[in-house]
Amino acid sequence: MNEQNRMYNDVSSISYPVDFRRISTPRESCLTLTIGYIDEGVVVRAQGQRFDQLPVLDDSGLLRGVVAVEYAHHLLDQGQALDESDQAINLCEIDEQPPLLTLLTQLSHHRAVIFATSTTVRRGTFVTIGSH
Repeated sequence: MNEQNRMYNDVSSISYPVDFRRISTPRESCLTLTIGYIDEGVVVRAQGQRFDQLPVLDDSGLLRGVVAVEYAHHLLDQGQALDESDQAINLCEIDEQPPLLTLLTQLSHHRAVIFATSTTVRRGTFVTIGSH
Protein backbone atom coordinates (compact mmCIF):
# COMPACT_ATOMS: atom_id res chain seq x y z
CA MET A 1 0.00 0.00 0.00
CA ASN A 2 1.47 3.34 -0.97
CA GLU A 3 1.80 6.25 1.45
CA GLN A 4 -1.13 8.24 0.00
CA ASN A 5 -3.55 5.30 0.31
CA ARG A 6 -2.36 4.59 3.84
CA MET A 7 -2.95 8.22 4.85
CA TYR A 8 -6.42 8.18 3.26
CA ASN A 9 -7.30 4.98 5.11
CA ASP A 10 -6.07 6.52 8.37
CA VAL A 11 -8.22 9.65 7.85
CA SER A 12 -11.27 7.75 6.61
CA SER A 13 -11.23 5.53 9.67
CA ILE A 14 -11.66 8.55 11.96
CA SER A 15 -15.37 8.57 12.63
CA TYR A 16 -15.55 10.28 15.99
CA PRO A 17 -16.54 13.98 16.02
CA VAL A 18 -13.76 16.54 16.04
CA ASP A 19 -14.29 19.99 17.62
CA PHE A 20 -12.81 22.58 15.24
CA ARG A 21 -14.13 25.65 17.07
CA ARG A 22 -10.69 26.35 18.56
CA ILE A 23 -9.17 26.97 15.11
CA SER A 24 -12.23 28.57 13.51
CA THR A 25 -13.50 32.13 13.43
CA PRO A 26 -16.59 32.71 15.59
CA ARG A 27 -19.41 34.82 14.13
CA GLU A 28 -18.87 37.75 16.47
CA SER A 29 -15.28 38.05 15.19
CA CYS A 30 -16.15 37.80 11.50
CA LEU A 31 -16.29 40.63 9.06
CA THR A 32 -19.63 40.27 7.31
CA LEU A 33 -21.40 41.60 4.26
CA THR A 34 -25.10 42.33 4.10
CA ILE A 35 -27.33 41.71 1.10
CA GLY A 36 -27.44 44.92 -0.91
CA TYR A 37 -24.68 47.36 -1.71
CA ILE A 38 -21.19 46.28 -0.70
CA ASP A 39 -19.52 48.01 2.26
CA GLU A 40 -16.14 49.10 0.87
CA GLY A 41 -14.58 49.19 4.35
CA VAL A 42 -15.41 45.52 4.94
CA VAL A 43 -13.88 44.48 1.60
CA VAL A 44 -10.72 46.52 2.21
CA ARG A 45 -10.30 45.07 5.71
CA ALA A 46 -10.91 41.54 4.43
CA GLN A 47 -8.28 41.98 1.73
CA GLY A 48 -5.83 43.51 4.21
CA GLN A 49 -6.29 40.54 6.54
CA ARG A 50 -5.98 38.13 3.59
CA PHE A 51 -9.45 36.66 4.00
CA ASP A 52 -10.78 34.94 0.93
CA GLN A 53 -14.42 34.51 2.02
CA LEU A 54 -16.94 36.69 3.84
CA PRO A 55 -20.18 35.57 5.51
CA VAL A 56 -23.28 37.18 4.00
CA LEU A 57 -26.23 38.19 6.17
CA ASP A 58 -29.63 39.52 5.16
CA ASP A 59 -31.12 42.68 6.69
CA SER A 60 -32.48 40.74 9.67
CA GLY A 61 -29.10 39.14 10.45
CA LEU A 62 -30.01 35.77 8.96
CA LEU A 63 -27.00 33.95 7.50
CA ARG A 64 -27.29 33.47 3.74
CA GLY A 65 -23.86 31.91 3.10
CA VAL A 66 -20.37 33.04 2.20
CA VAL A 67 -19.03 34.89 -0.83
CA ALA A 68 -15.51 35.30 -2.19
CA VAL A 69 -13.84 38.58 -1.25
CA GLU A 70 -12.67 38.92 -4.87
CA TYR A 71 -16.28 38.71 -6.06
CA ALA A 72 -17.40 41.31 -3.50
CA HIS A 73 -14.57 43.56 -4.73
CA HIS A 74 -15.75 43.06 -8.32
CA LEU A 75 -19.31 44.06 -7.38
CA LEU A 76 -17.96 47.08 -5.53
CA ASP A 77 -15.94 48.16 -8.59
CA GLN A 78 -19.00 47.75 -10.81
CA GLY A 79 -21.25 49.65 -8.38
CA GLN A 80 -23.51 46.60 -8.15
CA ALA A 81 -25.36 45.27 -5.14
CA LEU A 82 -25.11 41.74 -3.80
CA ASP A 83 -28.45 40.13 -4.54
CA GLU A 84 -29.95 37.48 -2.25
CA SER A 85 -30.35 35.12 -5.23
CA ASP A 86 -26.75 35.58 -6.40
CA GLN A 87 -25.26 32.19 -7.32
CA ALA A 88 -21.89 33.31 -5.91
CA ILE A 89 -23.30 33.02 -2.37
CA ASN A 90 -22.37 29.57 -1.13
CA LEU A 91 -24.02 27.95 1.87
CA CYS A 92 -22.41 24.71 3.02
CA GLU A 93 -23.50 23.73 6.52
CA ILE A 94 -22.17 20.75 8.45
CA ASP A 95 -22.56 19.55 12.02
CA GLU A 96 -20.70 21.52 14.66
CA GLN A 97 -18.45 18.55 15.47
CA PRO A 98 -18.15 16.62 12.21
CA PRO A 99 -16.03 13.55 11.59
CA LEU A 100 -12.72 14.69 10.12
CA LEU A 101 -13.38 13.01 6.77
CA THR A 102 -16.71 14.87 6.44
CA LEU A 103 -14.98 18.21 7.00
CA LEU A 104 -12.14 17.43 4.59
CA THR A 105 -14.58 16.24 1.93
CA GLN A 106 -16.67 19.40 2.20
CA LEU A 107 -13.58 21.63 2.12
CA SER A 108 -12.49 19.88 -1.06
CA HIS A 109 -15.74 21.11 -2.67
CA HIS A 110 -16.26 24.46 -0.94
CA ARG A 111 -13.90 27.30 0.04
CA ALA A 112 -15.53 27.56 3.46
CA VAL A 113 -17.95 25.64 5.62
CA ILE A 114 -20.32 26.84 8.29
CA PHE A 115 -20.68 24.75 11.41
CA ALA A 116 -24.33 24.35 12.34
CA THR A 117 -25.21 24.69 15.99
CA SER A 118 -28.66 23.09 16.15
CA THR A 119 -31.63 24.97 14.69
CA THR A 120 -30.24 28.41 15.56
CA VAL A 121 -27.45 28.33 12.99
CA ARG A 122 -28.88 30.99 10.76
CA ARG A 123 -29.19 33.45 13.64
CA GLY A 124 -26.87 32.02 16.24
CA THR A 125 -23.26 30.99 16.23
CA PHE A 126 -21.47 29.98 13.10
CA VAL A 127 -17.84 29.55 12.28
CA THR A 128 -15.98 29.20 9.02
CA ILE A 129 -12.80 27.49 8.03
CA GLY A 130 -11.30 28.53 4.73
CA SER A 131 -9.18 26.29 2.57
CA HIS A 132 -6.67 27.24 -0.10
